Amino acid sequence: VCMLGNRTLKNHQFDKCNKTEVIDNMTVTTQLWSLFCDGSHLNATCNEYFASNNVTELQGIPGLTSGVISENMWSTYGPLGMLVEKSNLPSLEGGDPTQDIY
Repeated sequence: VCMLGNRTLKNHQFDKCNKTEVIDNMTVTTQLWSLFCDGSHLNATCNEYFASNNVTELQGIPGLTSGVISENMWSTYGPLGMLVEKSNLPSLEGGDPTQDIY
C-alpha cells in the first residue's frame, strides 16, 4: 500500500511508490510526482500536501497476529470517495482535502 503522509494513494496512474529515483547518478521524478506537480522538474510547483509529506510503502496484507482483524471487527465505514488516513503515520496538514482526488 502506497501512503502519502497518512493517506493511502490510489495506485492506478503510477508504477513506483516514491517521489523521485536515482538513475545513472541523476535524481529524476516519477509518475507519482507528475500527478501532484505541474512539471517533471525537481523545482516544479507541487501540491502542498505532497510537498510537505513523505511517501512510504506498507505491507498490503497483514497477518492474523497484526491485530488488524480485531481493529476492524466493529468498524464503521465512511461514504464513497472519502479520504482514507492511517492515524499513526506522521503527516502535515494540507489544503482542502475534499479537492484532493488522488
